[in-house]
Amino acid sequence: SASVTVTYTVPSSTQAGFVTNTVSVTSPDDDDNTNNEATDTNEVLTLADVRIAKDDGVTVVTAGDGVTYEYTITVNNDGPSDADAVTVTEDSFPAGFTMGTVGSSQGGCTAFPCNLGTIATGGSATITVEYTVPADTPAGFETNTVSVSSDDPDPDPTDNTDSDTNEVLVSADLAMDKSDDGSNAVAGTNYTYTLVVTNNGPSVSSGSTVSDTLPAGWSFVTSTNATCAGDGLDPETVTCTVGSLVVGGSRSFTITAAVPADAAAGTVNNVADVSGNEPDPDPANDEDTEPTDVVREADLAITKDDGVTEVTAGDGVTYTY
Repeated sequence: SASVTVTYTVPSSTQAGFVTNTVSVTSPDDDDNTNNEATDTNEVLTLADVRIAKDDGVTVVTAGDGVTYEYTITVNNDGPSDADAVTVTEDSFPAGFTMGTVGSSQGGCTAFPCNLGTIATGGSATITVEYTVPADTPAGFETNTVSVSSDDPDPDPTDNTDSDTNEVLVSADLAMDKSDDGSNAVAGTNYTYTLVVTNNGPSVSSGSTVSDTLPAGWSFVTSTNATCAGDGLDPETVTCTVGSLVVGGSRSFTITAAVPADAAAGTVNNVADVSGNEPDPDPANDEDTEPTDVVREADLAITKDDGVTEVTAGDGVTYTY
C-alpha cells in the first residue's frame, strides 16, 4: 500500500454548508474499478464575533449651544469567520437630540437600520451620526444605544450592544432693561416704568422672577403684568413672574408707582433685577437701574370775600375781608 497526505485550511470567507473532497486512482493492471474512487464530506460552520462601540467624545452638552456633535460607531469582527450581512440598528436615539447626517465607511448607509455588508475577520467598519441639542431640551441625561448583528452565529453576543450617555445642561442668559418715559416724577402723583426681560439663550427659559425695588417712600399701584404684587411688609418692593421665553424672546410690562407728596426734589434710583429658573451664564445684565428726577409742584390759589355784596356809605359798620 501507499498513502498520500494532503493538508488544507478553511478560509474565513468560506460559506456555511457541506464541502466534499473526491479522489480517484487508476492503474492498467486494475481488474476492479468499482473501488477506485473515495469521497470525504465536511460540514462547514461559521462563527463571527462582531462587537460594537459608540462614542461622541463628550460627556456634557448644553441645550441650544449651536454645536454639531458626532457619534462614531465602530463595528469590529473578531472572527474567526467573515461576518456577512452586518446590520447596525439604533435601539434608542435620544428624544432630546436632533439627528443630522448619517454616513458609513462601507455599505452607503444614510439612515438606520444601517446595512454594512461583509466585514472580514480582523476588519472593522465605522458609522458617523451627527446631532444637535435643541434649545428646549430639558436638563437631564440622554442615552443613545446601538446594536449590531450578522447572518453568522456570534460566539460572544455580550458585546453586540453599546450605549453613550450625555448630561444635558441648560443655560439661559436673561437680561433686564428698565426705563421711564424721560419725564420728571412729580411729588404726589403716579409714575410709570417699563421693564423688558430678554432671553439671550442659549437655552429656553422656563420662567423667571422680577424684583423691582422702588425709590424710598414710593409704593406700588398697578402693572400690566397681572402677576406683579407689592409686599405688604415692604411696599417699596414689587415682585413679578415671567413665563417661559424662547431664545431671543422678550417680555415687556409696566409698573406704576405712587410718588409721596412729601418727596424731596432730586434724583432717585429704581432698581430691577431678574432671576431665572435656569443657570445664567452672564449675571452682569440681570439688573438695571433707572435714575429719575423728582420735582415738586404747588398749584397755589387765592380767594377773597367780605361776606356782603352791598354796603352803605356812612353806615358806621366795620367790614372784614
